[in-house]
Amino acid sequence: MMERIDFYNDRYKSARFADSNYMDAINASVNSLFKDKTDNKKLFRRYSFQSNEQVRRELYTLIKTSTIVPTANKNVVYPVDFYYFGNMYTTVDGNVVYCKPTNLNEIGPLEVDPFRKPSSKKTYYIENKVGLDVYFGTGTFTSASLTYLKTPDLVSIGTESNKKYPASTLTSGIQYIVYEDCVFNAVTYYTGSIFTASVTAALTSGIVIPNSVIVNCDLPENVHDEVCKMASEIMNGTIEDYNKSTFLQKEIEKQ
Repeated sequence: MMERIDFYNDRYKSARFADSNYMDAINASVNSLFKDKTDNKKLFRRYSFQSNEQVRRELYTLIKTSTIVPTANKNVVYPVDFYYFGNMYTTVDGNVVYCKPTNLNEIGPLEVDPFRKPSSKKTYYIENKVGLDVYFGTGTFTSASLTYLKTPDLVSIGTESNKKYPASTLTSGIQYIVYEDCVFNAVTYYTGSIFTASVTAALTSGIVIPNSVIVNCDLPENVHDEVCKMASEIMNGTIEDYNKSTFLQKEIEKQ
């Protein structure tokens, strides 16, 4: 992604950026794109994660389903990586049913409605600050299957101390990603490629990073280009390259 951003930045004509600038711009772009797809009420978009299949395709790598055991208070607590609710199925007295949304104003009348009141085959939920309150009448609530969007991972290539420079020792069996074209064990590797050290020996030239410290963008590949354009726009905006930033904004709108 850094190479793609360099292409949009035109690195030979633009200011050079530190790794942290790339990471900050990429993560800000991922966050902006993610919120645009899921929480766009301020911009009045005509699409949403719940109703638009294209949006779901653009975020499918973040969709997770987790089986959760309810608390003693019959609450379903959100997973630690939870960001956006999709749907939920509950298992009460062995019955697996779709759990319907309700609210504080409606649950009272629902509980006394003979046709719609909560039961093992008709469950409801109300969101709270840490998860969901589930209403199911009487019975044994054993589990919930929660489908949700996870929070995107923060993209990172580690710290400066993780980089291996010429004369640094690479360990046999460890995977490395090439930060700058390098030579190791008489073999040339190019920027962006990944190799596994076949022997424990010194790096001849170039810069590599242990692959174990890399955190990749977990959005689908088909939106990476949009992320890179947005990141480049952010970076060019910081150096006030107005014409380039304007051009990139037009390119983003085409996505």
